[in-house]
Amino acid sequence: MRVPLGVAYGSDLEQVEAVLLAVAAANPAVVKDPEARVRLRSFGSSSLDFELLCCKRSQGTTSCGDRSGSRTKVRIAVPLAATCGTL
Repeated sequence: MRVPLGVAYGSDLEQVEAVLLAVAAANPAVVKDPEARVRLRSFGSSSLDFELLCCKRSQGTTSCGDRSGSRTKVRIAVPLAATCGTL
């Protein structure tokens, strides 16, 4: 599963990664093996564009790639402070 996320320039990138990995670890639908990863994908016009990569458990199976474009019921919450660079 790929979860795109943009953060403000000047954000603490290590904290962004830590928050995203903690959110994935706390979600019961996200499997522990393979571990979730965070990647910086691009430098956007107004944000640093990250992607949280993780595998989800669904009806007894594990899916690591959602190439079909279908929506997932796995949801994450990112604290506002992690996205505004004021930490």
